[in-house]
Amino acid sequence: MKQLLIISTLFVLAATALFAHEFWLQPATFFARENQPVQIRFRVGEGFAGEPWGGAANRAVAFKFLLGKKETDCLALVQKSGFDSLFLQFPKAGTHLLAFASNNKYHEMEGEKFNDYLVEDGLDAALEFRKQHGLLKERSRELYRREAATLVQVGDKAGKVIFEKTGFDLQILPADNPYALSSGQKLSFQIRFRNQPLANALVRHWVKPALGEITTTLLRTNAQGQVEFILASGDNMISVVHLFEHSNPKEADWQSVWGNLTFGVK
Repeated sequence: MKQLLIISTLFVLAATALFAHEFWLQPATFFARENQPVQIRFRVGEGFAGEPWGGAANRAVAFKFLLGKKETDCLALVQKSGFDSLFLQFPKAGTHLLAFASNNKYHEMEGEKFNDYLVEDGLDAALEFRKQHGLLKERSRELYRREAATLVQVGDKAGKVIFEKTGFDLQILPADNPYALSSGQKLSFQIRFRNQPLANALVRHWVKPALGEITTTLLRTNAQGQVEFILASGDNMISVVHLFEHSNPKEADWQSVWGNLTFGVK
């Protein structure tokens, strides 16, 4: 494992004011009763300090929830209800996985700001490419998309979660169900892109406790795409960005995928 950094929320927000780009699913509660309506909010910002996403309905290409091997397609529901007033009920006890994916959106950025963004998210290969090709002052041309999931625990018994069934390109795979663990315990995550371990990726673990400041821990994956974090009581978030050269230079120079997983810890 590589060097671990823990930073307070105030520092993170000050350092990343220009790069507030996390996207996550925020249930009103991570611990629900059977058939309890739970509001699911779509948020963008930094950590758990965010605003409503405000994306158009046609940005959604997948939204489903999974309980074990059972999958329910909710795409039509999210397209109808929008991204900040969606309520779901969970009729059975267990650990429910909600998964959302967006399509691509085009974005340009001034050269210096794009370089700062690459540094902020640990995208070393892209930054080195720009250095070697004399592109540090050139504007960026990027297509980006979101792949976000959340876990809602219904009842007391933590069930099996099959993360591969999300169909995501960028997978955040816990070694165990976090609802089978408690605050203070360690949990390993593997980051995979298109079924291959993603080495040297910068991964963030955000924690929003019931009281006190939000904190974030940063760690790079090892050669097997693995990182290990200590769970903490409250809302937890794991986030990672993967950026690579776009296959069609006429459309964009870069393609990025933003992965996110949220869950609660008691």
